[in-house]
Amino acid sequence: MVKAERRSVRGFSPLILIIIFAIIAGGGYYFVSKKPAEAPILGPTDGSPTSISWPVACTKDAKQCPDGSSVGRIGPNCEFAACPTSPVSNTDTSNWQTYRNEKHGFNVKYSPMCEKKDLSAGQVIVEFICPGKNATIKDRIDIKKLDIFSGNNFQDVIIKNTIFDGSGLNPESWSQFEEVKMGNNLFYKILTGRFEGSLSYSYYLVHGNTIYDFSFLSHGVDWTNPNLDQEADSTHIVLKKMLETLEFIN
Repeated sequence: MVKAERRSVRGFSPLILIIIFAIIAGGGYYFVSKKPAEAPILGPTDGSPTSISWPVACTKDAKQCPDGSSVGRIGPNCEFAACPTSPVSNTDTSNWQTYRNEKHGFNVKYSPMCEKKDLSAGQVIVEFICPGKNATIKDRIDIKKLDIFSGNNFQDVIIKNTIFDGSGLNPESWSQFEEVKMGNNLFYKILTGRFEGSLSYSYYLVHGNTIYDFSFLSHGVDWTNPNLDQEADSTHIVLKKMLETLEFIN
C-alpha cells in the first residue's frame, strides 16, 4: 500500500513542473514586454562624439545706428542686433525747403510745416516754429552759434552753455554727452529737459572756431511716463532729419 501511494505522488511531479515552468516563463515575458522604451539618442549616430553648445558671453561694445541709437551684440554668434526702423529714416524730405545762411556758411533742409524766423540778436541764428502735440503752444527748433575763444576748449564751452530745464544747472562732466554721427557730421547730444510736459535736447557741432547748437523744445509731452520714447517725439524726429541734411558751404 505504501509503495502505491509513493508511485501516485511521483505521477503528479511532471505536471507540477510544467505548471511552475509556465508561470515563470509567463512572468518573464510580462516584465520584458512592460519594460520602458529607451530614450532616443540625440546627436550623431555615426559614432562621432556629440558636442554640447554652451552659452557664449558677448563683448559689451555697441554699434551706432543711423538714428543715433545704439545696439549690442546678441545670439550665439555675437552679431550686432538689427538697428531699429526709425521714423527718421521713413521721413520723406523731397518737399522740404532749404535754409541757406551765407554768413555762417551752411545749408539745412526744414519741414514746410515749420515757420522760419531769421534772428540777428543774441546767439540764435534762426528759429523754426513747428506744430506739435499741444494745440495752443507750438514746438521750436533753434540754431545757435557759440564762439570758442583763445584758451578755451570746446568741451568747456559746451558744458558752460548747456543749462538743464527745471534746475538751471550745467552738466557735471563731458561724460553726460553722447557722440552721434548724422549725415556727414559728428554731433554731441544731450537731454536738456524733461519737465512739466516739455522735452528738450541739444545737438552740438564743432566747425572750426565755432560751435553750433541745434536744439528743440517740444510741448504736450507725457513726461511722467516711464515708457516714453524720447527719440520718437515728432519734433525730435524733424530735428534729426534736418541734421542729416546739414551741409557746410565754406
